[in-house]
Amino acid sequence: MPKSFVRIAYIIVWSLVLVSCSSVATVSDCTNIILKKSDKLGKLDLSDLSDTYTVFKPETTDESIISNILRIWRYKSCVYVLDNRNQILVFDESGKYLWKLNNRGTGPGEYTHLMDFAIDQKHDNILLLDYGRIIRYDLTGKYLDFIKSGDGVEISTDGRYAYMKCFDEENGKANRYSLKIIDLDTSTVTDALPVTDDWAPSCSPGFQTLTFSDGRVLFSRKFDSRIYFLYDKNASATYDIDWSTYTFQNISGEKYDCSEFFRLCRENEFIYSMGDMILSHSLCLFKTNLNLYGLIYRADDTIKLANNLTDTRLFPKSSPPFKSISVNGDTPEIAIVFNSVNSNFFATRCVDPKIASVLSGMRDEDNPLLLLYTLKNDVKKL
Repeated sequence: MPKSFVRIAYIIVWSLVLVSCSSVATVSDCTNIILKKSDKLGKLDLSDLSDTYTVFKPETTDESIISNILRIWRYKSCVYVLDNRNQILVFDESGKYLWKLNNRGTGPGEYTHLMDFAIDQKHDNILLLDYGRIIRYDLTGKYLDFIKSGDGVEISTDGRYAYMKCFDEENGKANRYSLKIIDLDTSTVTDALPVTDDWAPSCSPGFQTLTFSDGRVLFSRKFDSRIYFLYDKNASATYDIDWSTYTFQNISGEKYDCSEFFRLCRENEFIYSMGDMILSHSLCLFKTNLNLYGLIYRADDTIKLANNLTDTRLFPKSSPPFKSISVNGDTPEIAIVFNSVNSNFFATRCVDPKIASVLSGMRDEDNPLLLLYTLKNDVKKL
Protein backbone atom coordinates (compact mmCIF):
# COMPACT_ATOMS: atom_id res chain seq x y z
CA MET A 1 0.00 0.00 0.00
CA PRO A 2 1.47 3.46 -0.88
CA LYS A 3 2.85 5.31 2.11
CA SER A 4 0.88 8.48 1.27
CA PHE A 5 -2.39 6.53 1.28
CA VAL A 6 -1.58 5.00 4.67
CA ARG A 7 -0.91 8.45 6.10
CA ILE A 8 -4.23 9.83 4.80
CA ALA A 9 -6.13 6.82 6.13
CA TYR A 10 -4.50 7.19 9.49
CA ILE A 11 -5.35 10.89 9.75
CA ILE A 12 -9.01 10.05 9.10
CA VAL A 13 -9.02 7.29 11.73
CA TRP A 14 -7.09 9.36 14.23
CA SER A 15 -9.46 12.31 13.88
CA LEU A 16 -12.28 10.06 15.05
CA VAL A 17 -10.52 8.87 18.19
CA LEU A 18 -8.40 11.88 19.15
CA VAL A 19 -8.82 12.84 22.77
CA SER A 20 -8.84 16.46 23.83
CA CYS A 21 -6.14 18.15 25.93
CA SER A 22 -8.28 17.99 29.05
CA SER A 23 -9.20 14.30 28.83
CA VAL A 24 -6.11 13.14 30.72
CA ALA A 25 -5.08 16.35 32.46
CA THR A 26 -6.29 17.48 35.85
CA VAL A 27 -6.17 21.07 34.62
CA SER A 28 -7.45 22.00 31.14
CA ASP A 29 -5.21 24.74 29.74
CA CYS A 30 -3.70 23.19 26.64
CA THR A 31 -2.27 24.95 23.59
CA ASN A 32 -2.41 23.13 20.26
CA ILE A 33 0.69 23.51 18.07
CA ILE A 34 0.78 22.37 14.44
CA LEU A 35 4.05 21.40 12.75
CA LYS A 36 4.10 22.72 9.20
CA LYS A 37 6.41 21.60 6.39
CA SER A 38 8.30 24.90 6.58
CA ASP A 39 9.01 24.29 10.30
CA LYS A 40 11.61 21.59 9.52
CA LEU A 41 15.22 22.81 9.80
CA GLY A 42 18.56 21.17 9.12
CA LYS A 43 19.94 22.21 12.50
CA LEU A 44 19.41 24.33 15.59
CA ASP A 45 22.35 26.60 16.37
CA LEU A 46 23.05 27.10 20.08
CA SER A 47 24.55 30.48 19.22
CA ASP A 48 20.94 31.57 18.51
CA LEU A 49 19.57 30.05 21.71
CA SER A 50 22.27 30.82 24.29
CA ASP A 51 24.63 33.77 24.79
CA THR A 52 27.49 31.86 26.43
CA TYR A 53 28.78 28.40 27.24
CA THR A 54 30.62 27.13 30.31
CA VAL A 55 33.24 24.38 30.27
CA PHE A 56 32.71 21.71 32.91
CA LYS A 57 35.33 18.95 33.14
CA PRO A 58 34.56 16.45 35.94
CA GLU A 59 37.76 15.41 37.70
CA THR A 60 38.89 11.89 36.86
CA THR A 61 40.02 9.83 39.86
CA ASP A 62 39.80 6.15 40.75
CA GLU A 63 36.64 7.01 42.73
CA SER A 64 34.97 9.35 40.24
CA ILE A 65 35.06 7.60 36.86
CA ILE A 66 31.86 8.27 34.90
CA SER A 67 30.67 5.41 32.72
CA ASN A 68 27.59 6.79 30.95
CA ILE A 69 25.66 9.86 32.08
CA LEU A 70 21.96 9.22 32.67
CA ARG A 71 20.92 12.39 34.53
CA ILE A 72 22.45 15.68 35.70
CA TRP A 73 21.26 18.02 38.47
CA ARG A 74 22.82 21.35 39.44
CA TYR A 75 22.11 22.70 42.93
CA LYS A 76 23.96 24.92 45.41
CA SER A 77 27.21 25.12 43.42
CA CYS A 78 27.36 21.34 42.97
CA VAL A 79 26.82 19.10 39.96
CA TYR A 80 25.23 15.70 40.63
CA VAL A 81 25.75 13.04 37.95
CA LEU A 82 23.89 9.74 37.76
CA ASP A 83 25.77 7.18 35.69
CA ASN A 84 24.80 3.68 34.65
CA ARG A 85 26.78 1.97 37.42
CA ASN A 86 24.21 2.53 40.18
CA GLN A 87 25.91 5.59 41.66
CA ILE A 88 25.60 9.36 41.97
CA LEU A 89 28.85 11.32 41.63
CA VAL A 90 29.08 14.83 43.10
CA PHE A 91 31.42 17.58 41.85
CA ASP A 92 31.81 21.26 42.63
CA GLU A 93 31.29 23.78 39.82
CA SER A 94 35.01 23.74 38.95
CA GLY A 95 34.78 19.98 38.34
CA LYS A 96 36.55 18.87 41.53
CA TYR A 97 35.29 15.52 42.75
CA LEU A 98 33.64 15.72 46.19
CA TRP A 99 31.94 12.43 47.05
CA LYS A 100 29.59 9.78 45.69
CA LEU A 101 26.49 7.91 46.75
CA ASN A 102 27.08 4.21 46.14
CA ASN A 103 25.24 2.31 48.87
CA ARG A 104 24.14 -0.89 47.19
CA GLY A 105 22.81 -3.52 49.54
CA THR A 106 19.76 -4.47 51.58
CA GLY A 107 20.45 -2.69 54.88
CA PRO A 108 19.20 0.69 56.19
CA GLY A 109 20.16 3.47 53.81
CA GLU A 110 21.11 1.01 51.06
CA TYR A 111 19.40 0.40 47.73
CA THR A 112 19.12 -2.62 45.46
CA HIS A 113 18.96 -0.64 42.21
CA LEU A 114 19.30 3.08 41.62
CA MET A 115 16.58 3.74 39.05
CA ASP A 116 16.78 7.55 39.14
CA PHE A 117 17.22 10.49 41.52
CA ALA A 118 16.09 14.07 42.09
CA ILE A 119 17.05 17.00 44.32
CA ASP A 120 14.39 18.22 46.79
CA GLN A 121 15.32 21.89 47.05
CA LYS A 122 12.71 22.65 49.71
CA HIS A 123 14.20 20.18 52.22
CA ASP A 124 17.77 19.98 50.84
CA ASN A 125 17.39 16.25 50.25
CA ILE A 126 18.44 13.77 47.59
CA LEU A 127 15.54 11.53 46.55
CA LEU A 128 16.78 8.19 45.28
CA LEU A 129 14.32 5.98 43.43
CA ASP A 130 14.73 2.30 44.34
CA TYR A 131 12.38 -0.60 43.67
CA GLY A 132 9.11 0.18 45.46
CA ARG A 133 10.37 3.14 47.47
CA ILE A 134 11.99 6.57 47.54
CA ILE A 135 15.03 6.80 49.82
CA ARG A 136 15.93 10.21 51.26
CA TYR A 137 19.47 11.42 51.98
CA ASP A 138 20.79 14.83 52.93
CA LEU A 139 23.18 16.72 50.64
CA THR A 140 26.20 14.97 52.19
CA GLY A 141 24.80 11.51 51.44
CA LYS A 142 23.64 10.78 55.00
CA TYR A 143 20.64 8.43 55.07
CA LEU A 144 17.43 9.94 56.47
CA ASP A 145 14.41 7.69 55.78
CA PHE A 146 12.34 6.19 52.96
CA ILE A 147 8.82 6.41 51.54
CA LYS A 148 6.92 3.46 50.07
CA SER A 149 6.00 4.55 46.57
CA GLY A 150 5.39 1.52 44.38
CA ASP A 151 7.63 0.74 41.42
CA GLY A 152 8.76 3.50 39.10
CA VAL A 153 11.42 4.24 36.51
CA GLU A 154 11.91 8.04 36.77
CA ILE A 155 11.47 10.69 39.44
CA SER A 156 11.37 14.46 39.79
CA THR A 157 10.16 16.86 42.48
CA ASP A 158 9.07 20.43 43.16
CA GLY A 159 9.96 20.13 46.87
CA ARG A 160 6.41 19.50 48.10
CA TYR A 161 5.61 16.51 45.91
CA ALA A 162 7.65 13.84 44.17
CA TYR A 163 6.45 12.75 40.71
CA MET A 164 7.23 9.20 39.69
CA LYS A 165 6.86 7.71 36.23
CA CYS A 166 5.31 4.26 36.63
CA PHE A 167 6.47 1.01 35.10
CA ASP A 168 4.30 -0.44 32.36
CA GLU A 169 3.47 -3.28 34.75
CA GLU A 170 3.50 -3.69 38.53
CA ASN A 171 3.14 -7.03 40.31
CA GLY A 172 2.33 -8.72 37.01
CA LYS A 173 -0.55 -6.38 36.14
CA ALA A 174 -0.62 -3.49 33.69
CA ASN A 175 -0.57 -0.11 35.41
CA ARG A 176 -3.71 1.97 34.99
CA TYR A 177 -1.89 5.27 35.49
CA SER A 178 1.27 6.86 34.10
CA LEU A 179 2.26 8.80 37.22
CA LYS A 180 2.30 8.52 40.98
CA ILE A 181 2.35 11.75 43.00
CA ILE A 182 3.91 11.40 46.45
CA ASP A 183 3.36 14.00 49.18
CA LEU A 184 6.82 14.37 50.73
CA ASP A 185 5.40 15.55 54.08
CA THR A 186 2.66 12.95 54.59
CA SER A 187 4.00 10.13 52.33
CA THR A 188 0.55 9.90 50.70
CA VAL A 189 0.65 8.36 47.20
CA THR A 190 -1.87 9.45 44.53
CA ASP A 191 -2.31 8.08 41.00
CA ALA A 192 -2.43 10.52 38.08
CA LEU A 193 -2.92 10.47 34.29
CA PRO A 194 -4.77 7.33 33.11
CA VAL A 195 -2.60 5.41 30.68
CA THR A 196 -2.92 5.77 26.93
CA ASP A 197 -2.65 2.91 24.42
CA ASP A 198 0.91 1.58 24.28
CA TRP A 199 1.67 -0.32 21.09
CA ALA A 200 5.26 -1.07 22.10
CA PRO A 201 5.41 -1.91 25.82
CA SER A 202 8.88 -1.66 27.41
CA CYS A 203 10.39 -0.02 24.30
CA SER A 204 12.16 3.11 25.53
CA PRO A 205 13.49 5.97 23.35
CA GLY A 206 16.46 6.39 25.73
CA PHE A 207 15.95 9.83 27.26
CA GLN A 208 14.39 11.31 30.40
CA THR A 209 10.67 12.07 30.22
CA LEU A 210 10.52 13.67 33.70
CA THR A 211 12.68 16.78 33.99
CA PHE A 212 12.98 19.81 36.27
CA SER A 213 13.82 23.04 34.46
CA ASP A 214 13.46 26.73 35.32
CA GLY A 215 11.55 25.82 38.49
CA ARG A 216 9.04 23.54 36.71
CA VAL A 217 8.52 19.79 36.58
CA LEU A 218 7.89 18.68 32.98
CA PHE A 219 6.52 15.32 31.86
CA SER A 220 5.86 13.50 28.59
CA ARG A 221 5.02 9.90 27.70
CA LYS A 222 4.95 7.48 24.79
CA PHE A 223 2.19 7.82 22.18
CA ASP A 224 1.09 11.11 23.71
CA SER A 225 1.74 14.36 21.81
CA ARG A 226 1.37 16.47 24.96
CA ILE A 227 3.90 18.10 27.26
CA TYR A 228 2.66 18.34 30.84
CA PHE A 229 3.54 20.80 33.59
CA LEU A 230 3.30 19.11 37.00
CA TYR A 231 2.61 21.03 40.20
CA ASP A 232 0.95 20.16 43.51
CA LYS A 233 -1.38 17.26 42.64
CA ASN A 234 -2.05 18.53 39.13
CA ALA A 235 -0.86 17.32 35.75
CA SER A 236 -1.63 20.07 33.26
CA ALA A 237 -1.30 19.36 29.53
CA THR A 238 0.29 22.62 28.43
CA TYR A 239 1.24 21.87 24.82
CA ASP A 240 -0.31 19.40 22.38
CA ILE A 241 1.74 19.00 19.19
CA ASP A 242 0.26 17.91 15.88
CA TRP A 243 3.23 16.16 14.25
CA SER A 244 1.51 16.11 10.86
CA THR A 245 3.28 13.55 8.62
CA TYR A 246 5.52 12.48 11.52
CA THR A 247 2.54 11.23 13.54
CA PHE A 248 2.86 7.57 14.55
CA GLN A 249 0.47 5.35 12.61
CA ASN A 250 -0.97 2.07 13.83
CA ILE A 251 -4.29 1.52 12.09
CA SER A 252 -4.34 -2.22 12.90
CA GLY A 253 -3.81 -1.65 16.64
CA GLU A 254 -1.29 -4.49 16.87
CA LYS A 255 1.50 -4.66 19.44
CA TYR A 256 5.15 -4.54 18.33
CA ASP A 257 8.34 -6.05 19.64
CA CYS A 258 11.08 -3.47 20.09
CA SER A 259 13.26 -4.31 17.08
CA GLU A 260 10.32 -4.20 14.68
CA PHE A 261 8.91 -1.09 16.36
CA PHE A 262 12.17 0.89 16.16
CA ARG A 263 12.63 -0.14 12.53
CA LEU A 264 9.09 0.99 11.71
CA CYS A 265 9.62 4.41 13.32
CA ARG A 266 13.04 4.90 11.74
CA GLU A 267 11.99 3.98 8.20
CA ASN A 268 8.73 5.97 8.29
CA GLU A 269 9.99 8.85 10.46
CA PHE A 270 7.32 8.35 13.11
CA ILE A 271 7.50 10.40 16.30
CA TYR A 272 6.03 8.64 19.32
CA SER A 273 7.89 10.21 22.26
CA MET A 274 9.53 13.40 23.54
CA GLY A 275 12.01 13.91 26.37
CA ASP A 276 15.02 15.75 27.85
CA MET A 277 12.81 18.86 28.00
CA ILE A 278 14.30 22.23 28.95
CA LEU A 279 12.20 25.29 29.68
CA SER A 280 12.99 29.02 29.68
CA HIS A 281 10.61 31.98 29.67
CA SER A 282 10.63 32.04 25.88
CA LEU A 283 11.59 28.49 24.79
CA CYS A 284 10.90 24.81 25.32
CA LEU A 285 13.63 22.60 23.85
CA PHE A 286 13.33 18.80 23.70
CA LYS A 287 14.35 15.64 21.86
CA THR A 288 12.21 13.14 19.99
CA ASN A 289 12.69 9.39 19.48
CA LEU A 290 14.07 10.09 15.98
CA ASN A 291 16.97 12.06 17.55
CA LEU A 292 15.34 15.19 16.16
CA TYR A 293 15.20 18.34 18.28
CA GLY A 294 11.97 20.22 18.85
CA LEU A 295 11.88 23.92 19.79
CA ILE A 296 8.68 25.67 20.90
CA TYR A 297 8.56 29.46 20.88
CA ARG A 298 6.36 30.19 23.87
CA ALA A 299 5.52 33.77 22.84
CA ASP A 300 3.46 32.69 19.81
CA ASP A 301 3.17 28.90 20.38
CA THR A 302 4.99 27.89 17.21
CA ILE A 303 7.48 25.07 16.72
CA LYS A 304 10.64 24.17 14.80
CA LEU A 305 11.96 20.64 14.24
CA ALA A 306 15.65 20.09 13.44
CA ASN A 307 17.93 17.18 12.54
CA ASN A 308 20.89 18.33 14.61
CA LEU A 309 22.06 20.64 17.37
CA THR A 310 25.36 22.49 16.97
CA ASP A 311 27.22 25.73 17.76
CA THR A 312 28.72 27.64 14.83
CA ARG A 313 30.74 29.83 17.21
CA LEU A 314 32.87 26.76 17.96
CA PHE A 315 32.42 24.81 14.73
CA PRO A 316 31.74 27.37 11.96
CA LYS A 317 32.66 25.15 9.00
CA SER A 318 31.74 21.51 9.47
CA SER A 319 29.12 22.01 12.24
CA PRO A 320 29.14 18.39 13.47
CA PRO A 321 26.05 17.26 15.45
CA PHE A 322 26.21 17.22 19.24
CA LYS A 323 25.27 14.67 21.85
CA SER A 324 23.21 16.44 24.50
CA ILE A 325 21.47 15.87 27.82
CA SER A 326 19.19 18.17 29.79
CA VAL A 327 20.45 19.66 33.07
CA ASN A 328 17.91 19.60 35.90
CA GLY A 329 17.78 22.68 38.12
CA ASP A 330 16.47 26.22 38.47
CA THR A 331 18.37 27.36 35.38
CA PRO A 332 17.26 26.20 31.89
CA GLU A 333 20.44 24.41 30.82
CA ILE A 334 21.57 21.86 28.30
CA ALA A 335 24.86 19.93 28.48
CA ILE A 336 26.79 18.99 25.34
CA VAL A 337 28.82 15.84 25.98
CA PHE A 338 32.26 15.11 24.51
CA ASN A 339 33.97 11.85 25.42
CA SER A 340 37.33 10.30 24.59
CA VAL A 341 35.87 8.41 21.62
CA ASN A 342 34.90 11.56 19.72
CA SER A 343 37.23 14.14 21.33
CA ASN A 344 39.85 14.18 18.54
CA PHE A 345 37.16 14.49 15.90
CA PHE A 346 35.77 17.62 17.57
CA ALA A 347 39.21 18.99 18.55
CA THR A 348 40.33 19.27 14.91
CA ARG A 349 37.17 21.21 14.01
CA CYS A 350 36.91 23.54 17.05
CA VAL A 351 38.03 27.18 16.59
CA ASP A 352 38.19 27.87 20.35
CA PRO A 353 41.85 27.02 21.15
CA LYS A 354 41.22 26.33 24.86
CA ILE A 355 38.42 23.86 24.22
CA ALA A 356 40.29 22.30 21.31
CA SER A 357 43.32 21.78 23.56
CA VAL A 358 41.28 20.07 26.27
CA LEU A 359 39.56 17.84 23.70
CA SER A 360 42.80 16.82 21.99
CA GLY A 361 44.38 16.02 25.36
CA MET A 362 41.65 13.68 26.58
CA ARG A 363 42.79 10.18 27.48
CA ASP A 364 40.73 7.04 27.04
CA GLU A 365 40.03 6.83 30.78
CA ASP A 366 39.10 10.51 31.22
CA ASN A 367 35.64 11.64 32.24
CA PRO A 368 33.66 13.43 29.51
CA LEU A 369 33.95 17.15 28.90
CA LEU A 370 30.66 19.05 29.18
CA LEU A 371 29.72 22.39 27.69
CA LEU A 372 26.84 23.92 29.65
CA TYR A 373 24.49 26.27 27.81
CA THR A 374 21.81 28.39 29.48
CA LEU A 375 18.84 29.09 27.21
CA LYS A 376 18.02 32.73 26.64
CA ASN A 377 14.87 34.19 28.14
CA ASP A 378 14.31 36.36 25.08
CA VAL A 379 14.99 34.72 21.71
CA LYS A 380 14.37 35.98 18.20
CA LYS A 381 12.40 33.53 16.12
CA LEU A 382 14.46 31.55 13.57
